[in-house]
Amino acid sequence: MRGDLQPRRGPHVYPSEGSDTADGTGGTGPGSGPDGGPQAGSRAVTVVLGEAGATRTLRTGGDPLTLTVTVLNTTGGDAEDATDNLSVAAEGGTLSGGDVNVSLLAEDGSWRPIGHTARLTTATLPAGESRTHRVRISLPEGFPASVTRLRVTAFSNAGEETIT
Repeated sequence: MRGDLQPRRGPHVYPSEGSDTADGTGGTGPGSGPDGGPQAGSRAVTVVLGEAGATRTLRTGGDPLTLTVTVLNTTGGDAEDATDNLSVAAEGGTLSGGDVNVSLLAEDGSWRPIGHTARLTTATLPAGESRTHRVRISLPEGFPASVTRLRVTAFSNAGEETIT
């Protein structure tokens, strides 16, 4: 129950994992309605994560989804100038600039906007070591109505990539 002792109406809009809200429910914050449910006019879009195929849900005009991209060097040696890339693509369609908001967490703690297809870094990754990138994705209210699924993929010439 919330502070006003009224029960929440309906199920939570977002799964607790991947939520950016303070209480972990995803039901409050920008883009949410007054009762913690979806904002009027918003719609759900399924986000498929990498090759594993785990899914999350984003709402147009709603709270962002924060993901962790991990790259593990499985090449057997140091990966010189290993480049880590990210792609957010519409399944069965295309995205234009501004259709999706993607940001990368910078070393100074600020979120830096990047494109829906972007290089995350290029640097040496020692054998057997890993590195992580924090990425935030949100959908504007004007997100294309024809797109119902997005696929987020990461790829690196250093070896194995995972998205959680």
